[in-house]
Amino acid sequence: MATTKKTGSKTFADTIAEADLKGAEKAAQARTELAELRDNVARWRDEHVEAAQRVQWIRGNFHRGKEVVDSASFAEALANEERLKLLSGHGQDLDAWTGEDRRVRIAEKNLPPAEKKLAAAIASALGGALPGAEILSTFGKVEGSPAESDLPVAVVSQSKATYDGTRGEALDGKRPFMSGLMISGEVEVTLYRKPEHRELFPPKIAKHLAKEGVTLAHTDSLVNAETVTRSEGEYEVDTLRLTVERMGNPSASPELKSRYAEWIASRQTSLTAPTPQSARSIYAGN
Repeated sequence: MATTKKTGSKTFADTIAEADLKGAEKAAQARTELAELRDNVARWRDEHVEAAQRVQWIRGNFHRGKEVVDSASFAEALANEERLKLLSGHGQDLDAWTGEDRRVRIAEKNLPPAEKKLAAAIASALGGALPGAEILSTFGKVEGSPAESDLPVAVVSQSKATYDGTRGEALDGKRPFMSGLMISGEVEVTLYRKPEHRELFPPKIAKHLAKEGVTLAHTDSLVNAETVTRSEGEYEVDTLRLTVERMGNPSASPELKSRYAEWIASRQTSLTAPTPQSARSIYAGN
């Protein structure tokens, strides 16, 4: 990987670091708001039960000829029940996987990333595919462009959290796979270059990443894909989106890696066994 090139007192790497810092602040704020939404939904549900019981009690007394409240209080009770019914999401479908309120589930799904595990891993894997270019990674929004002296420089960014199968819920309806051993997700590769520098070439990128143990989705389409290129002043900016189906998790525990290696070895030496041990039991620690 190329050495960081300085532009005055600030480099493009400094700009990326600032993007990470702002991204972390945004992620923290979003998680605070999600926690507040969860608390509010729980409170609204409890309050709606009480409000509905009060309306039922008033109606029951009215039917028995007892005027326990005046019309204004009755109207207020009805309005309060309707308000809490809407706020609590009463009658709405719950998420099929988690049983949570759909608003909570959607907010959770749309959380901005608080890490750049996948982007950093892809940046590391891309080293040999972009000779001469410094390759940076971020999970924040990059504001500004590199100076001419920084070129060529590439940025691998991710706008969604890295999925490693360790969360209890499934990802978009899919079952968790190899929990903690593999990671997946989406990244965007942006190359800032001068016109004389080589552009991003999707087939080359796909082939190089495959050698690095990265499995991409839609690999066949990448063979004929064209990089999106735009001009910024006197240099070019290439952009390529990649969907990573799986690649090794750099932070996977040695124990998990060892158990997986043992499972692979057992598969190779016992192909004729009637009931070979399954991968799922390996990951479960059986």
